[in-house]
Amino acid sequence: TKIHFDIDTNTDSSSNMTPSSFDFATSPYELEAARYGRLANAHDIAAMSDQMADEAVCYGNEGKAAVVQGLASFRAAHPRVWWAFPTGFQALPGDPTSIRFAFDRYWTDSSSGVVMVSSAVEVVKLHPSTCHILSIGLLKAASDPVPAQGGYPLHSHPVEFVAEEAGAGSRLRPQL
Repeated sequence: TKIHFDIDTNTDSSSNMTPSSFDFATSPYELEAARYGRLANAHDIAAMSDQMADEAVCYGNEGKAAVVQGLASFRAAHPRVWWAFPTGFQALPGDPTSIRFAFDRYWTDSSSGVVMVSSAVEVVKLHPSTCHILSIGLLKAASDPVPAQGGYPLHSHPVEFVAEEAGAGSRLRPQL
């Protein structure tokens, strides 16, 4: 049984299947993958770091520190990035810890100011007992970017990403 939640209110919105909504299942693995999506849109690098296993391999980076740095670098290059997850998060058949999700990624092109969109399908592999993210990889490569008709999705709330120095590392936060 699937329950549909709107990310803005976290209330049932079964009749409102917008691209800004998440399709949750009862599996703790699917819920953790959906949480990753919400944190990605909030640019909450600290919370995303907490989700990563020490041995995580994501987006070509190996080890938690490298993965987190990669997440921050991507956001620095695309400060108003927003992901829509139109089909939600579903376990792969036979492997409840591998969660598939399709997304449409929107961002503002820094040189032209045009909102662009690209689509892909990824799978997140979670640790069976801790639900920490072990890996994230592509199932379907990202499409070529095209201008997004109408800009960001109607129910999106893209925020500006700002890197802020904090001690030896950088603490990253969204700027509303």
